[in-house]
Amino acid sequence: MSTKRVPFYQQLRAYISEKIHSGEWRAEDRFPSENELAQQFQVSRIIVKKALETLVRDGVVSRMRGSGTYLLNAAEAPASDRANWVACLLPSLDNMFALKALTGIEQVVSASGYKLMFIATQFDINNEKMRLQEVFENKRIQGVIIYPTEGTTYNEKLLELSLRQYPLVLIDRYLRGCQTNLVVSDNIGGAYEAVTYLIRQGHREIGFISSKLNGTTSLEERLAGYEKALADHGIPYRNQHVLMDFDAASIREFLLANKGITAIFGAVNFAGKLVMDAAEQLGISIPGDLSLLFFDDYDFAEFSKVPPSVVTQDAVAVGRAAAEQLLRQIGDPEGEKQRIVIPTTLILRNSIRTL
Repeated sequence: MSTKRVPFYQQLRAYISEKIHSGEWRAEDRFPSENELAQQFQVSRIIVKKALETLVRDGVVSRMRGSGTYLLNAAEAPASDRANWVACLLPSLDNMFALKALTGIEQVVSASGYKLMFIATQFDINNEKMRLQEVFENKRIQGVIIYPTEGTTYNEKLLELSLRQYPLVLIDRYLRGCQTNLVVSDNIGGAYEAVTYLIRQGHREIGFISSKLNGTTSLEERLAGYEKALADHGIPYRNQHVLMDFDAASIREFLLANKGITAIFGAVNFAGKLVMDAAEQLGISIPGDLSLLFFDDYDFAEFSKVPPSVVTQDAVAVGRAAAEQLLRQIGDPEGEKQRIVIPTTLILRNSIRTL
């Protein structure tokens, strides 16, 4: 073949087909290194790298940083099977954020020519680790987007993938010490804006309710936003105004023990829903006696008895940004890791009273 006329990636693909037909190579065999190919074909390593990137996109080989390049035998596979895959691990699809994030991921992945594999980890850290290992061992899967299980503070499998430069993007929350691409909502900014709004409506006794932090960085950031808003407006932080790890009974007790509170900011929408239920049971009027604002909207919230004011996340934008990050890392495994923060939006309805 003339290297002046035929692009090198086509030469390399023909070389792969020849090795397959001769029986010398089989699917999932480890491919020669960039240096070996450069020496064999008498071309620069840069040319080899670009050719391999093209073959990755074509589904001929799979590249895994720290592991090597593997043959996928796409030259003989049916056309419908030639596309490479990316995986998306979510705890479940039982909430609006996860569904919308998956929608955004799918929009970008499908437009790129990749296929998307969805895996539910069922809120189980051990299941999450097992599925990550399966993803890593599947040579057709080029990278993974993961929404870590709540309460996860350490996952050695994520750390291993990160150290291997395996294409990996975390959404919603991150693990300390694990350097990866990351896409999150502006949790601090969203909470700060919400609590500041309550303060500007005259509220100074503002409660905070959250599920147990357990190292969940998104919840920690919302608490930080609450604390910063109080501090910036000269309002002292009071431990008795903060409730963690709630249920329906503990929220009722919290309201009865803190009758001086005029507003509550909830870090999760489930907290807000239970506050509305508890207030109705206790004869507390929202917003007459108690103003309420919380993180995350829910389906048909505007049709609630008292439509709640909420901080909304642009989950579709989170998903799209995560998928774009992943595709960039697949093309450039050694590229710089990025943290992308997606702005939140404050939606005001009927659950807040001005004092």
